[in-house]
Amino acid sequence: MNTKYKQNIWQATHCSLNFFGLFIAFNTAQNIQSEALEDDGFGKLGFWSIGILYLSIMVGCFFSTAVQNKIGDVKCMALGSLLNTPWILSFALCGYKKENPNNDAFYLREDFITILIVVLSIINGLGQAIQWVGQGKYMSDCATEETKGFFFSYFWLFYMASQIFGNLIAAFCLNSMSQSSMFVILGLISFVSSISSLFLRKPNINVSRNDLNSSQQIARRNSQIFKIAEDNANEAQDVAILGGTRNTVGNMQGQGSQLDIPKKPTLKEEIISLCVMLFSARMRRLVPQLFWTGISIAFYSSALTPMITETIQDSGKKLERSMIAMVIFGIGQVAGSLLVGQIIDRRGSKYVSMLNCGIIFIMTFCTLAFLGINKFNMLAFLMTFIWGVQDAFVNINCLQILGFEFDNNSEPFSIFNMAQALGVFIFQIIESVIDSRIKYMIYTGFIGLIGLYSCGLTYFFDFREHNSQPLEVRISKINISLQSKEQNFDEHRV
Repeated sequence: MNTKYKQNIWQATHCSLNFFGLFIAFNTAQNIQSEALEDDGFGKLGFWSIGILYLSIMVGCFFSTAVQNKIGDVKCMALGSLLNTPWILSFALCGYKKENPNNDAFYLREDFITILIVVLSIINGLGQAIQWVGQGKYMSDCATEETKGFFFSYFWLFYMASQIFGNLIAAFCLNSMSQSSMFVILGLISFVSSISSLFLRKPNINVSRNDLNSSQQIARRNSQIFKIAEDNANEAQDVAILGGTRNTVGNMQGQGSQLDIPKKPTLKEEIISLCVMLFSARMRRLVPQLFWTGISIAFYSSALTPMITETIQDSGKKLERSMIAMVIFGIGQVAGSLLVGQIIDRRGSKYVSMLNCGIIFIMTFCTLAFLGINKFNMLAFLMTFIWGVQDAFVNINCLQILGFEFDNNSEPFSIFNMAQALGVFIFQIIESVIDSRIKYMIYTGFIGLIGLYSCGLTYFFDFREHNSQPLEVRISKINISLQSKEQNFDEHRV
């Protein structure tokens, strides 16, 4: 492995394995619960549970940056993971009630189970909001400008491999044990992963002595430089980065940086800052693609499985076979993550934006073809595979843009979770009322157009080409710029 990829690889692997275990449980429960709860006699409760969960994520995003700044990224991930476990276990009650129809215990009453699932969906959503902000911050700290594509795709590889193993586990469990037992097993997997999150180590951010000398030079002349460089936003940002606002130098021990530690903002200031970034010109170009990732989640978690089960004649094998088809979705996610990281590092995000549009067009065509044929055949596997590839390409592109194209990497991930959650909530509710193949075809064509527009708009995002250069080149340019500005300052002073 190239040396530049070795730094923080163990931290990234530990984080990725935690999410692998956690989302074996979460994704499997998410994919199956809408169909399972309907079979258990709870109607559309599964759809509403997912919708409420993502609505809670959206609300939690207003506070997630403040929580992350207060307790740190590792504790955010651990707490968010822990709150996921009760939500999964609550679905076991639905299956247990169906298996024991004559049991009159209060915890098996339909109204009690419904209220419990709704409350736990809200709590889990708030936990997911801080968990994903913590993950984005942690993985951004593991990566550099040169390795961002690799590290985010590396994480996504583990994260979405959970779709493969999770759906295989679900297919096996549904064939060999009760539905309630399956949800208990998934809950235990989630709990173990949340405990493992507590042992994550902080990423190492190494800076060379030349980089450190440059930062100390900047610190000593901070007041002069910022007065002169205020007309140059990119250079001012680089000075701030080297001065420690992205923790590049501030975490170095024993080097005696003279920079002042800024006062921590209040919750009100955090929310105002988040809103300012949300409505900024650059973020407005990206928000539609962030929203699209929520539409994608809503479709593959709540529409793909019912679409597939409707084409299977054997009622006893519907859920089992649909889970096998969703395994192919996970394989598509893994294949997409292996490809897109290399493409980002070699060709850039604009190129990936064009690829995303092409993939969405093919994906929409395959989905409409499957609905038109209305038979469970190889097209079902091709459709789920392309959905997986699309989801990996779009999400990884979003993650690396959010981690490296803005002034900090906490607020952008809060906005990502907010836009994604809003997309899931709205389209989850829409999908809950779709009850025919014709409606699914109209709906598929509609969201296909949204996807093409959303991902196409990202091509026009104002990418920071300067930030895509290696750190050594950026430091060299800054030093040259500093010398020039100091000369100009001396001339003005004379």
